[in-house]
Amino acid sequence: FRLLFTFLVVNGVLLALLGMAQQLSHATSIFWLVPTSSQSFASSFIYRNHTGAYLNLVLALGAGLAWWSFARANRRLEKSSPAGVFTFAAIIIGLMVLFTFSRGASLLLLTFVALAGVSFFWTQFRQPAHERNRTVLLGLLVLLGAFVAVGLFSLRVENVWKRFEGMIADPVASARDRTEAHAAAAEMFAAEPVFGWGAGCFRYGFPFHLYRHPEIYYSGTDQRKLWEHAHNDLLEYPIEFGLVGSILLVVPLGWLGWALVRRRFWANPLTLLTLLGCLLALVHSRMDFVFQNPAILITCAAILVALVRWTELDQQPTSRTGR
Repeated sequence: FRLLFTFLVVNGVLLALLGMAQQLSHATSIFWLVPTSSQSFASSFIYRNHTGAYLNLVLALGAGLAWWSFARANRRLEKSSPAGVFTFAAIIIGLMVLFTFSRGASLLLLTFVALAGVSFFWTQFRQPAHERNRTVLLGLLVLLGAFVAVGLFSLRVENVWKRFEGMIADPVASARDRTEAHAAAAEMFAAEPVFGWGAGCFRYGFPFHLYRHPEIYYSGTDQRKLWEHAHNDLLEYPIEFGLVGSILLVVPLGWLGWALVRRRFWANPLTLLTLLGCLLALVHSRMDFVFQNPAILITCAAILVALVRWTELDQQPTSRTGR
C-alpha cells in the first residue's frame, strides 16, 4: 500500500510539472502534440477543473504520507524520514492546483491546507514536550508559510485573478447559471425518481426540462452553452440511476465509512488527511462533474478501499507491542 500511495504521489508530481511546463511554454496542445478544440486543458486533462480535482486528491495523499512518515520516525527515534520529500511533493502539486485557474479546486485546496495544518499542529502540541521535534515543526511552519505566500502571490497573477474577480465582485451572479441548471436538473429527477432515466441519458433528457430556464443556454449576447452534465454529480447520478440504482453506490460507501469509524481512522494521520481529501472531492462534485472523469472516480474509489485495509494493518504492530 505504501508503494501504491507513493506511486500516486509521484504521478501527481509529474502531472504538476507537465502542467507548469505547458503554462510556461504557452502550449496550445496536450503534451504539445495532441490538438484539442478546448483551450481549458491543463496537464494531461482536457478540462482544468478535472486537473484541479485530481491533483487535490493526490495532494491529500501526499500530505498524509508526510505526516505518517514524520510520526513513525518520531516514534522510532529515527534521525531522518521521507516526510520532507512528501511535503515538498505536496507543495509542488498544490502550486499547480492554483495555476489550473479552477476556482473550486483552489478554494478547496486552501480549505484542506487550513484543516490539515490545524489538525497537525494541534496533535503535536498535545504530545508531551520531550516527544516533540521542534526543528521539524519549525521547518514545516516555514514550508507552510512559503506555500501560503506563493499562493497569495499567484492569486495576483492576471490570469488567476480574472478567474476570481467576478466571483468576488458578485458571487450570486457568478453562480447563477449553475444554480438555474441545478434547479432544472432537480425537476428532471422529480419526473423519474425511482428508476431514473438510464446511465448516460442526462444530456438527452435535460433539454426537455429547460423551458422554464432558457437563460442558462446563453452567456452574454451570442455565446450559447451546451449542458452535457448537470455540474453536480450528487444530482446527476440519481437522475440517471434513480433511487434504486443509487443504493448500489450508497451501500458500499456506507460500509467503507463504518469500517473506517470502527478502526478509529482519526488516529491514523495518513487515513485522516486522505479521507479529508476524498470528502473535499465529494464537495467539489456538488459544484462540478468531477466524478464523470474516470481518473478521479477510479483513484478515489481505490484510495477509499485501500485506506480501510491500511488503517487495519497499521494498527497491528501497535497492538502486538502493547501486548
